[in-house]
Amino acid sequence: MSTGSSLTSLASADARILVPLDGSTRAEGALPVAERLAQELHRPLLLTRIASLVPFPMAATGAPVPAEVYQQMIDDERRAATDYLSQQAQMLQRQGLMVETLVEEGDPAAALLSLGAARPIGLIVMTTHGRTGLARVAVGSVAGRLVRDSHIPVLLAPSPDEQNIRVSVQSLGHILAPLDGSPLAESALTVVRQLAGSVARQITLLRVIAFTADDPERAEARRYLEDQARNLQTQLEGQGCSVSATLVEGVTPGEKIVQFAEENNCLVVMATHGRGGLARLALGSVADQVTHMAHGAHIAALVVHPAG
Repeated sequence: MSTGSSLTSLASADARILVPLDGSTRAEGALPVAERLAQELHRPLLLTRIASLVPFPMAATGAPVPAEVYQQMIDDERRAATDYLSQQAQMLQRQGLMVETLVEEGDPAAALLSLGAARPIGLIVMTTHGRTGLARVAVGSVAGRLVRDSHIPVLLAPSPDEQNIRVSVQSLGHILAPLDGSPLAESALTVVRQLAGSVARQITLLRVIAFTADDPERAEARRYLEDQARNLQTQLEGQGCSVSATLVEGVTPGEKIVQFAEENNCLVVMATHGRGGLARLALGSVADQVTHMAHGAHIAALVVHPAG
């Protein structure tokens, strides 16, 4: 499923920041990052919990339980989910934030994709771990499906111990945008510009070149990066945000990107091919490498899936 027909820019005044919660402390680890973004961007938060459809139970005799009992089970599940979201919302509202809550039912990934198509959502923020065991972005996981199938940018924060939460929030101030000279990679700069100034005060454009690159290739790569940095700095004039360009050598681009982000406490913002990339993890695209390694490196990554 694609949400390309109903894209809402994070720069839009009615854009919501969606935070999927499942009742676990791991999933709640996304809240400090979402809270910071909501404060700086002045955007409402939309907290949602996808309630599982209760399997139709059987009595001890093997006969189905009465329909009214089954309905009561469903109602109890929704009530618990509603109460949980209300508690989370109240804590955020005490910080002066606008918070909405929504309980849906069904398959979590499918429900979130449908929600993204129906509501003005500019960004999804979630952890790489949740009750569903998102130890990494994998095909079939909720995060993996959102990154692959939703045109809404997805920010993946690492699992929430105290250090990770602090580092993830701080990393929002320094964006690392990997570029490889392609229009696809450059498409992530749209989101970078939306975060610049209000959230991020420093932006680093990074390009990884092979050790075997000759001098003309290195010179061309450096010119490209410096041109991109200069153009972006001009676009951000007066926003209090600095832009720099860094060229590094490496065999595996993803490793160099994660290494730089970890050493400099950056939020990685990059584009993915979507179905052409994350849907085929075996191909080892750079976006795949970064999202796979981000958890182990304890960095946050914002993945942009361009429409079209």
